[in-house]
Amino acid sequence: MSSRKIYGEEAKELKLATRVYDDDVLVQESIKYIQDLADRCAPSSLKAIKSQIYQDLIKEPAEALDYADKAMLTSFGGPDMKEGVSAYMEKRQPKFARIGKD
Repeated sequence: MSSRKIYGEEAKELKLATRVYDDDVLVQESIKYIQDLADRCAPSSLKAIKSQIYQDLIKEPAEALDYADKAMLTSFGGPDMKEGVSAYMEKRQPKFARIGKD
């Protein structure tokens, strides 16, 4: 790894980014993406992903993969999985339980 900076289009070409926006629409597109995550993703899943990313910074790859597999299998039996599948089958937006303080 080098300390060379990689910007927009090159990051997309290297598959480090999936989208590149001009400055004038970046904030609007970011808000749309965040809203999509909020509408379609279980808050508990987003929390677990964020936690895993931070924890994996200090883990060996094999240990991180093992933890990810266990976490995924655990999530399969939870209420968010059931709601996600139900919402998909019923062609509706999911209604996931909130986490944290209101």
